Amino acid sequence: MATLLDTSLLAYLLPVFTFLFIMIVVFAVMDKFKLVGDNKGIHWAVAFCISFIFLFSSDAVKFVTLLTPWFILLVVFGMFLVSFFIFMGVKEDSIAFAVKDPKVVWGVIGISMLVFFIALGNVFGDVFSGQSAPGEGGSGVIQGGTPVSEGLKAIVHPRVLGALFLLIIAALSIRLISEPNN
Repeated sequence: MATLLDTSLLAYLLPVFTFLFIMIVVFAVMDKFKLVGDNKGIHWAVAFCISFIFLFSSDAVKFVTLLTPWFILLVVFGMFLVSFFIFMGVKEDSIAFAVKDPKVVWGVIGISMLVFFIALGNVFGDVFSGQSAPGEGGSGVIQGGTPVSEGLKAIVHPRVLGALFLLIIAALSIRLISEPNN
């Protein structure tokens, strides 16, 4: 059935979008932090090489494809939140001051890390847990044939990751609650 919005063609262009996205992000990081000097040509060359290498791993492309919409959603939500406060009459200087508060910064970092680890577990969970992908023989074996260590299985077990996440939330909560108010 023909629809007005047919996005099936975008699935074929996904590697191109991923390539361009990674290249632009890597170039921006290289240009901001001057990791290899001030030469923009070298920055573009490094960004091109890294994004080209990403295309060889379908899991890396899947990871970026899963992670990118969530971060875009977070940015759009942040812009709507700031727009809402400006609409309600809060001055822009107050919003800028509030955004620089360590509690807000740590909150954004925490949410970003949560999204990152959810995407990491979603894409690479079978590799970490030692289960093979559908169509591959055997369990407890990574694609190359090397057995997964029991320590790695224990570290990435959902109960351990959940406990670690709760400990991080508790530590950050204690740190932020115990800070004296300025």
